[in-house]
Amino acid sequence: MLKKENRLTTKEFEEVFKKGKKIHTDTFIFIIEKNTKNGKIGISTPKKIYKNAVGRNNIKRKIYNFIQTENLLPTNTHILIILKNKLPEKTFQKELLELFKKNN
Repeated sequence: MLKKENRLTTKEFEEVFKKGKKIHTDTFIFIIEKNTKNGKIGISTPKKIYKNAVGRNNIKRKIYNFIQTENLLPTNTHILIILKNKLPEKTFQKELLELFKKNN
């Protein structure tokens, strides 16, 4: 799990959602806001996709853990990751790696 200072607050989350540049893939919507002081990440999993909180939190934990182990923390950008579909276990890591490499 990422440290609290590396995750978006509610206010930052809303700001990135309104002002950020959106990139769509099969599994994710990737919203990026550049020119910020420090880089933070936020993840959203809709109730439409995962009905119970345990499932949503488990997915967030997997994504945060992957980002931390691969050392993909952004330096000068806020990144918001929103799930579009159920998370494919084997391919979500490749998709995230490609998105981070494209935008760093």
